[in-house]
Amino acid sequence: MEGTVSYFNPAEKRMTVLQFERQKKGLFRLEVPLKLDPHVLISTMDQGILKLTGLKAGKKVRIRYVTRTGDKRIAKIIHVLKG
Repeated sequence: MEGTVSYFNPAEKRMTVLQFERQKKGLFRLEVPLKLDPHVLISTMDQGILKLTGLKAGKKVRIRYVTRTGDKRIAKIIHVLKG
């Protein structure tokens, strides 16, 4: 999944990613809530591995996640994109 972090709370281990989907009637705004895996890996191309505090709202990200019971998405790998 790719999008922009619209909410990030490392203490709660929760985040929300904003995505836009193109549909016949135009762009559709979608906010996707995720929980953070206890061992989530956050990285960038230029800074390498980051701590949880290195991620902020407004950053563009690519996320690899798993889906658990109850349609809960658990972020396993977060890569911060440039731009």
